[in-house]
Amino acid sequence: MSTNNAGEASGHSYIGSKWDENEVVHRGVLETSLKQEFLPLTIDATKSPGIVYPRVCSSSIVPQAKTVIAPSAEDMAVSEAIDAIDELTSDFEAVTDESNTEEVPSELTPKGTKRRKTQIPKLKPAAELSRKREWPRTWSVNDNSGNNNPCRFPGEDAYENSPASSLWADDESWDTPSYLRYDPERPVLYRSVPPRKTMRQRVASLKNKVVKIARIDMDWVKGAMASIRIKSGVESLRLRVNSTDNLRGGSKDSSNLSLRGGAGDISSLNGGGNDIFGFDGGSDTCCTQLSAGLGPSVVFNSSSTYANSQSSYWALQQSEIIPSCIIVPSTTSEVSDAISIISNIESCNFAIKGAGHGTVVGATNIDGGAKFDMSRLNEIETNSEGTVTRVGAGSQWGEVYEYLDSRGLSVAGGRNGDVGVAGVLLGGGISFYGPRVGWATDNILNVEVVLASGEIVNANATSNQDLLKALKGGNSNFGIATSFDLRTFPQGEMWAGYLGQSIDSREEVFQAVVDIASNANEDPFAALVGDFKFNSATKYWVMNHTVAYTKPVANPPIFQPLVGIKPQLSNNIAITNISSIALGQKMGAKVAYNKNHLSYTGTYGTDAALLSKIIDISNATVHKIMPQVNGGVKWTIMMEPFPALVDSFGEKNGGNSLGLSAETGDRIGKSSVERYWQLLTYPTTVILQLVQFDDHEANDLVDTELHNMFNEIASVASEMGLLRRFQYLNYADKQQNPIASYGPESVAELQATSKKYDPKGLFQRQAPGGFKLGMQQ
Repeated sequence: MSTNNAGEASGHSYIGSKWDENEVVHRGVLETSLKQEFLPLTIDATKSPGIVYPRVCSSSIVPQAKTVIAPSAEDMAVSEAIDAIDELTSDFEAVTDESNTEEVPSELTPKGTKRRKTQIPKLKPAAELSRKREWPRTWSVNDNSGNNNPCRFPGEDAYENSPASSLWADDESWDTPSYLRYDPERPVLYRSVPPRKTMRQRVASLKNKVVKIARIDMDWVKGAMASIRIKSGVESLRLRVNSTDNLRGGSKDSSNLSLRGGAGDISSLNGGGNDIFGFDGGSDTCCTQLSAGLGPSVVFNSSSTYANSQSSYWALQQSEIIPSCIIVPSTTSEVSDAISIISNIESCNFAIKGAGHGTVVGATNIDGGAKFDMSRLNEIETNSEGTVTRVGAGSQWGEVYEYLDSRGLSVAGGRNGDVGVAGVLLGGGISFYGPRVGWATDNILNVEVVLASGEIVNANATSNQDLLKALKGGNSNFGIATSFDLRTFPQGEMWAGYLGQSIDSREEVFQAVVDIASNANEDPFAALVGDFKFNSATKYWVMNHTVAYTKPVANPPIFQPLVGIKPQLSNNIAITNISSIALGQKMGAKVAYNKNHLSYTGTYGTDAALLSKIIDISNATVHKIMPQVNGGVKWTIMMEPFPALVDSFGEKNGGNSLGLSAETGDRIGKSSVERYWQLLTYPTTVILQLVQFDDHEANDLVDTELHNMFNEIASVASEMGLLRRFQYLNYADKQQNPIASYGPESVAELQATSKKYDPKGLFQRQAPGGFKLGMQQ
């Protein structure tokens, strides 16, 4: 039956090639795209639940088809999803047959395909192979009458139309291990060969292979799609697949097959939510259009640029997320062009990566969408007066400090040279200069931002003031920041370094920390970070402090309560500069690359007894987790005390979104007397708990125990009257809600700003990673 006949039967007509029944497309995904006589997707529901075959029913056989009834995937294991991925890479056509409903698909070695030449979308006649793959007919279509009608393919057989390619034959590693294949005699189980990789690693590996295969045919697909048109006047077609769950355990959204537009090209073949390829719906169309619009600034996984971006994450769980493409802009205009394209494709999800130092999964990467890698936007320049420094959003703090040190200048920024500029500034930013100038975000004078519309704007004290305030702590919820103008001040050398002491001295050390933090209002050049580390290999805690006095004065009196404690296990405090300190932090952090990282944060009143109890609770938790994590764990507790002076700079510099005030503390419903007493008994301490480990399987366990541990710490701190509401966004875990911790007044302002500058909610809806504003879209 020809396409035109199918079109008449279904009320749709198409312009372009006529397809003969004996001509088949060599891949299921291409068949779905090109053979328009077929409409709804087919879904297998055998004893092997959850396998999706991109095949479709003929509209002439079921002319009034509305909904494909898909099986529930609630009981589907991850291993079944892996096998489904493998089945999708097979190039044997599916055939429905009523006689083998109860059979399990036979095991065959996947075959490859010949790569078609660009701009030659002609299909060759099918060539019969020696073996044919048969599949059970196990699904039905619900028509308007409520009856179930079987779906068939034209003809009873379909064959592969090209011989096997060396793509598979020359590389045995492409074959799925036998323990992931069905055993015909035990269809529910798998062969018991001990796995050499974790399930998560196998998922990532197979997804990469499927993506690579898809890229092989990218040019051919473009040529084939270009030859298909929908007749003018034909209504847009949208068919909904009734699926209770997707293969990757995502939301229970239904999937869409969308052929957009009345006239013109078929612009979208949308599989709905996260499909079996690991692509979010429409990502292939999205990346195709981005590539057409931005050329070489959009890269795919065959590119070394793509590989470098993926390997540059600090946390392993971030690098295992696979975007369909990566946008690597060199100018703000390219960011604008990309956002303009993305905003017109509702199914195109995206993420924004700076240096990639965050731990929250998906905050700076996207599974199947488009990722912005801002690393090329790394310019650094200072005005002639030395009062303002413009820093590209892709810069790292080590680069910034080295540039400014040579000029006798500095800015408030991150303390680790490997950390990115944008993430620190948009999340608040803890700096060695905090007691002198406040949070790093309080020192932003101007931000260049690309809005959801693609418009490039500047946010400063005279233009878009509300946007500037929102960006100070509001994260990437309002646009893509491309550069920052930072308040710059003279800075020479400083007295700084690392002090190691015995954990047995912690009671005396904690009291010294309280004394230093309490006196920091009188000496704003003093900054201090406590660093407590546990290694399961040694089963011992090590206590260190980073000491920074941002003047070239050795042994200032404010630090004597701490540096006078003996014994000292190490001490390299000396006259140095900010670049050297940041570089030292950077080198230490590099050791932790390519590991799983989970972090939690809390804020408390600075009290020696509470700090000691935090160590005790953490120690109990790490010893509970340690036997259950293969390969051991490394645990870090960072204690960062803040004098009241730090929060006072926010309002002086136009306000921020953090919801903090030196006058009201953290605004947790205290009476005026309690607030006054809090002002006198300040400071507060921000706590970061960071766990590093190799065992993928332990992610949920560690995250749950961290959550329980922080609840216990919060209970103890609350009883002592020392619990603070604020959660530092750059340290927070996915189970926390740092933006809500800013307080209802700040959240309401952030939501209003979002509606003003992003009325369609692009950055809330299509940039799903990170911490959002809790708005209904």
